[in-house]
Amino acid sequence: MMLRIGEFSRRGRVSVKALRHYEAIGLLKPAHVDAATGYRSYAADQLDDLHRLMVLRALGLSLERIRQVLQDDPSPERMRRLLDERRAAVARRIDAEQAQLAAIEARIRHLEGDRDAAPGAVVRDVPAAFVASLRRVVPEYGILDSLFDEIARALPDNARIAGHGAVWHHCAPHKRQIDCEALVLLERPVSVRNVRLYQLPACRAACVVHPSDEEDFASARAAAKAAVANQPFEIEGPMRERYFSSAGDSRFDLTEIQFPLRNTGVSP
Repeated sequence: MMLRIGEFSRRGRVSVKALRHYEAIGLLKPAHVDAATGYRSYAADQLDDLHRLMVLRALGLSLERIRQVLQDDPSPERMRRLLDERRAAVARRIDAEQAQLAAIEARIRHLEGDRDAAPGAVVRDVPAAFVASLRRVVPEYGILDSLFDEIARALPDNARIAGHGAVWHHCAPHKRQIDCEALVLLERPVSVRNVRLYQLPACRAACVVHPSDEEDFASARAAAKAAVANQPFEIEGPMRERYFSSAGDSRFDLTEIQFPLRNTGVSP
């Protein structure tokens, strides 16, 4: 059975304008176009394709990605991998927004006169995480990206990446000696060679969020110290970082600097 575009749009619960756009980009073409009148008709079974399209669209996939998926007619296993990837991307975006939210709330409290709230810094519990890591002494900070690539190549196909980060064990950039541990956070442990796999322990940390193109560690540390000035904590251990994308993709535009804290048991 063939359906004119108006009827097809009503049954599919999308606008005619959207159907014309999907046709223009090669996402969903009508089964027949009348050469004389230009009237478009769709086969009834194309409603299934439209339904899949709308489901994938609702899950946040781009139209280009949806076009590739529908052309390939993926198996249930591949669809599961696709949805796992999408879930991880959404989780990373949520993590980024939660980090930003904590920083915003700390600044609001500071502006409202809460002297215990340092501007731009917040004390929070950082959960434990399974990580695949590479630790190297490198001459410059920019080499971190190549360490992420090396870890990615070592991970098996079934690895589910939950985020990226680093532990800075010792930094002497003037001597070109930076003891850096690149971290790829995983949803669950996997079997992997050539990189270390372990559980990064949970900690309470003073956290500062800033754009990734800023590298003012001194100001971040000062904000972290101010955040715990009236609490029974002191900074202890190497500084950690988490990298986020506010757009939910692989481009890191936000960094959360985490200064692990030790409970001194003594109030200042």
